[in-house]
Amino acid sequence: MIKKHQFFSQPDGVYIEGPIIKLAERYTHTSGDTIFHYQNNQFSTLFNFGASIGDQWIIDNEYQMTGCNLESIVEVIGKDNIDINGTFRRAIHLEILDGSPLKMNGWVVENIRPIGSQYLFPTNINCYDSTIVDFEEYNFKCFQDPRIDLYNPSNTDCEYLRTLVGLTDLKNEIFKIYPYPTSDILNIYFKRRDEYQMTILDYSGRVILEKKFSKSKEKINVDKLQKGIYLMRINNNDDIFRTERIIKK
Repeated sequence: MIKKHQFFSQPDGVYIEGPIIKLAERYTHTSGDTIFHYQNNQFSTLFNFGASIGDQWIIDNEYQMTGCNLESIVEVIGKDNIDINGTFRRAIHLEILDGSPLKMNGWVVENIRPIGSQYLFPTNINCYDSTIVDFEEYNFKCFQDPRIDLYNPSNTDCEYLRTLVGLTDLKNEIFKIYPYPTSDILNIYFKRRDEYQMTILDYSGRVILEKKFSKSKEKINVDKLQKGIYLMRINNNDDIFRTERIIKK
């Protein structure tokens, strides 16, 4: 399930978080070096990390747009091995062929997918001038999984909007943290009682502290943490989560 988080700029640098939009479900399947995506009642090749420079494949042959070809075809124009936190991953550079109604351009990294200003799946274009006509563009900033930890090629705050000072989000608020900043004890008040998992991370993505909660009020001793800025992430059993910036002084 793909979710779109909306944020609306207000005066004085304040952001209001809008509703979360659930986009259409998309399915993928991996076999060997190839990742397939499901559409039009069949699986089509999305990425092939075993391909050579010059190899081509059809990413779609059903989407029709006036003046475009029926098939959307990409070609591998470059290959590389990228060092991600000390682990090398294969990467392929894709380019859409002229006349294709769908686009999937740029670098794609094994186990991560597209990076840079890219798209998770093929996206509509004007087929001969590369103008994007579908605005569901996803600007890649951060990626994290247990194998390679946090990958942040943009070198920006991965939780920028969701932790921005002045962010207003009363409707979706799950918990409150105080005092802010703190030198020893963090108090957490939950809007409703549930089973929660709390994780504190530093800005490299390294896990500093983990704890489970089931009460409506909890206290966390952060006295032994070094002074600095951390991220606190809280999940419940429904995978509803919030992330907040905390400051240890």
